[in-house]
Amino acid sequence: MGTTNIYAQVASTLRDKPAFSASFKVTIAIAALLCLIFLMGRLNLYLKFTDEVAQLFSDSKDISSQKFTAKQLAGLPVPVRKYFRHVLKEGQPYISNVHLVHNGLFKTDLKKDWIKIAGEEYFTASKPGFVWKGKTAMFTARDMFINGRGRLVVSLFSLFTIQNETGEKYDKGE
Repeated sequence: MGTTNIYAQVASTLRDKPAFSASFKVTIAIAALLCLIFLMGRLNLYLKFTDEVAQLFSDSKDISSQKFTAKQLAGLPVPVRKYFRHVLKEGQPYISNVHLVHNGLFKTDLKKDWIKIAGEEYFTASKPGFVWKGKTAMFTARDMFINGRGRLVVSLFSLFTIQNETGEKYDKGE
């Protein structure tokens, strides 16, 4: 009988509490919607990056079965030959691709402060190319060179594309 009394008191207390105001409910709904939109923007950029990486790899081939030989250095300038003799070993397999993850500081302009950046990049050797993604608190940038074509895309808060550049300048500059 004592427990029933406690449940009745709790139920009575909850009934007597004022409900959340309509303006509070609207504020919470707007905040939840903004979070959902931001997360969908992040998901969208992730899917685009994944597609670009898949395209990069579909256009390249595995060359890891090929081996380095010192004969390949014939005709190269002396400093280049010295460097390659120092870093490569006879019979060393070629590298087909590289996946690099990094973080650090980045400047968008010489007059601005450094900001934190985290990045991820994929490189291919046979059909040279790369896809890079860098994220800061406000911006996400994707820079790529796939199939001989360069492209730079910058998004604000993962939602708004503020730069989407292609063309000869990017084909040569990448």
